[in-house]
Amino acid sequence: ESNQIDSVNVCDLENEGEEREIFINVNALKTTGDINNDGKINIIDFLYIQRHLKSRDKPEWALKEEKFKLADMNKDGQVDIIDLLMLKRMIK
Repeated sequence: ESNQIDSVNVCDLENEGEEREIFINVNALKTTGDINNDGKINIIDFLYIQRHLKSRDKPEWALKEEKFKLADMNKDGQVDIIDLLMLKRMIK
C-alpha cells in the first residue's frame, strides 16, 4: 500500500482570499479500529483482532504493519484482549 497524496484547493483567508493548493496524506486519515479500512468499525474488524489473538497456532493470522497499528486501540504497541474489548465497545 503506497502513501496516497491528494490535493485540494482552499481559500487562504489570511492572504486576501487567495486560492492555494494543499496536500493531504490520505493514509494519515485512517481510523484506529477500522482494520480492514472499509470506513466502518464493525464485526469484521473485531474478527481481525480475534484471529490475531489466535495467531500462535496460525502465524498467517497475525496482523502486520498498518493493520497492526489500526488494531492497537490503546496504542501500547501490542494487540491484545484489551484492544479487542475496546473495539467491541465501539461496535454499534
